[in-house]
Amino acid sequence: MSIDPLAALAVEQQQLHERLLEIVPQLPPALAAAWEAAAGALLADEKGKWPMAGEMLPPAFYVLVTCRDERQQVELLGRFKGVGLECKAVLG
Repeated sequence: MSIDPLAALAVEQQQLHERLLEIVPQLPPALAAAWEAAAGALLADEKGKWPMAGEMLPPAFYVLVTCRDERQQVELLGRFKGVGLECKAVLG
């Protein structure tokens, strides 16, 4: 047991994560593949490659939007591309 409350919270969170992995059913492989293909079509760059976390961006003007989750990121990328904006996903 730690006297550091943050360390204790991290241990508790890890235990909760492990328990959720035990009780939540696994995604069927066909559904997981379909979801990955749909997300990949929106997230991949023009060369079909996924951007790398921490990738250096060339000098230009940017707007960085912090999304609450991957679903919102995919939705916003689709919307921005739909109105002709050049955009890509960056994981950080």
